[in-house]
Amino acid sequence: MSNRFFQKFYLRCGNCSAIQRSAQGYQPIANPILFKSDEHCRNYHDEQRRAAGYSGMVVTCRCHRCERVHSNWKVLDAQQFLDAKLRMTPEERAQRLWVSKS
Repeated sequence: MSNRFFQKFYLRCGNCSAIQRSAQGYQPIANPILFKSDEHCRNYHDEQRRAAGYSGMVVTCRCHRCERVHSNWKVLDAQQFLDAKLRMTPEERAQRLWVSKS
């Protein structure tokens, strides 16, 4: 079960300072007849913490730049990401941000 509202986060790696995108969106309950209330409530509360900027949660994922799985991440909202991006030089942007596929 995912959040009913599409949300985009930006994660800054604590090891190499690279920034990557993270997103989640709506996914309906697979089979409402087999509804599991305990699992649904647990997921609902996890989603509330994610919506509040992952407060009280440890984010663990793979960094696309340093290729390490770790929990040393800083969650950035859209404004913090823009502020960080504008402070970077073009060389730093090419090094720390993801590669666009256009």
